[in-house]
Amino acid sequence: MRMKRNVQPGSGMRRYLSLLSFSAKPHDNRPVSSPEFPLPQEIVDAIVDQLEDDQASLAVAGLISRHWYQPTRERLFRHIKLGDRQPQSRCRLLLQLMQQGPSLASYMKELTLVEDPSVYSHSAHESWLQLSSYTVKLLPLLSSVTHLRIMCHYRLNWSILPTTLQAELYDMMARPSTTRLSLSKVHEIDFTRIAQCRNLEHLSLNRVSGPPHSPTGVDVNKFSTLTPELTGNQGLRFLRVEECEDAIQALLAYARHSRTAFRPAVLEVGTGASEAMASALTSLFSFCGRSIESYTIRQPFHDRLSPFVFEFGQLPRLTTFTVSLHAESFPHSCAVLLDQLSHLAESGGTWPFSFFILELNIERRSVGRDISRVVDYQAKANSQVWERLDSILSSPAFPNLAQVAVSFGVVNSTVSKLAWTTAQGRVIRKMPALSRRGLLVLRISRRPPAS
Repeated sequence: MRMKRNVQPGSGMRRYLSLLSFSAKPHDNRPVSSPEFPLPQEIVDAIVDQLEDDQASLAVAGLISRHWYQPTRERLFRHIKLGDRQPQSRCRLLLQLMQQGPSLASYMKELTLVEDPSVYSHSAHESWLQLSSYTVKLLPLLSSVTHLRIMCHYRLNWSILPTTLQAELYDMMARPSTTRLSLSKVHEIDFTRIAQCRNLEHLSLNRVSGPPHSPTGVDVNKFSTLTPELTGNQGLRFLRVEECEDAIQALLAYARHSRTAFRPAVLEVGTGASEAMASALTSLFSFCGRSIESYTIRQPFHDRLSPFVFEFGQLPRLTTFTVSLHAESFPHSCAVLLDQLSHLAESGGTWPFSFFILELNIERRSVGRDISRVVDYQAKANSQVWERLDSILSSPAFPNLAQVAVSFGVVNSTVSKLAWTTAQGRVIRKMPALSRRGLLVLRISRRPPAS
């Protein structure tokens, strides 16, 4: 394939790349010529897919020809992330790009606002969202966003944000195009607004809280503040909750008040042990447990596994039960897990789930470190865990069991093929009953650290 020789981005493009995690020339600067022998579009798309995580190469590839322009722009602009470095400059540059090329908005599907005071402020009480005037102007232009994330490293007090910015963010949450909302460590936010967003299909709430408690609980009078077109949670399918009892109370209060369907099929919970969260989770199970088909207990790093997250006797449609644990606390957590499973087995009833997944997550700080010995050690040191798990899950209390998966999640590290083969052998030998029935599956997954 013959290409134009000068395909390097100009100074403006280089500045965008240095400041933004996204970049593209406005539509007025699209390539106007094509290679003499253009590649088939499916090959171009395949090449661009391989460059998805290389922003600079994507920017250059987009200058080759018209065939390369759209697929590179789709990937460059798919996920917009603001706040992790020079947030005000990046927000201003993105606003300029949008004003020069409004059709770029059609590529932007995910928006992440990151709140990390250590990056941009001398005070943990300041927020770039509080100080930036560009964000309020930018949000209405992002008309195609389907997933909104507000992620905080420490804590974001919603009440310090300008009221105009609060209004724009609430409006974005309630847009018909927004189907996914993720909030982490956001405090004093009004969950009565979020509870009314019938457009949401996926809702993740991690360590969030509402305004100071009213002695009368959730104010149901606030539920009439939105138009009928934006009320109800009829489409919600996935719900993840961790230390967010205020949010759960608001969701349930709105469902009762409006008599609208609230039937998530997939539920994930964290393992925090507060009494308020235990009570909220019990109410959640009681209200919508009959709709839940997949239930995951996901242990945050250094949190203890609490018995209350196993109180799920009201899940008659449950097919997949997943417990995800960290290796650092595996001995204690597994003791709790096995005790709770044993309690289920000895309760005299039967349990409906067909798939049980136990994830053991091993994470090291050093990028690319070989942790073959660590994986082998975990397989060997936990031999009694595998034996007891084999015995409990072979009980008649689990008549529908079709698969038991033990998954080693290796984060930020590598494992040799020999070490994994050895670890598999150690686990299989300790779980003979499930192995003979063909139910046991061992997996290893390698993934980058969570952002």
